[in-house]
Amino acid sequence: MEDDSGSSPGFIKRQRRGLAALADADRWFGRTPALAAIVATSGLAIADLVLTAHVARTTGLLEANPLVHDLAAGWGVGGVVLFKILTLALGLGILARIVDRRPARLAAFAMLIAHVWVLVQWGGYFEEMRVLADHGVVIADAHSDLLLRL
Repeated sequence: MEDDSGSSPGFIKRQRRGLAALADADRWFGRTPALAAIVATSGLAIADLVLTAHVARTTGLLEANPLVHDLAAGWGVGGVVLFKILTLALGLGILARIVDRRPARLAAFAMLIAHVWVLVQWGGYFEEMRVLADHGVVIADAHSDLLLRL
């Protein structure tokens, strides 16, 4: 029977394999890929911000987030833009400062995945707008009396 106290050769081999697996995981989830994920997330967030501002100024924006909805009602599109910039800078700034920690690196990849999902949702939104336009639905400027909110 093999002793798992650390003195047996089998235990040492398993420990080495485990450490090799961690080193391999750090190649994919290490500091450099995590920093790249933070930079990519910044770019995707800026694209989301541009799309949000564009839709808010043209066809109107129905915001599901209650905090952002209240900001938009009180401060307009500028308030929403400022809120998104500040929260993004704070969140990604914190992650960049602690990127040497594994949970921060995983959070950086989670944020990247979330922002990819947001842009996929934008694609669906614009596809729905195209379908409405194909059916003759008129979507007016946000400042007119005729406004369709989706």
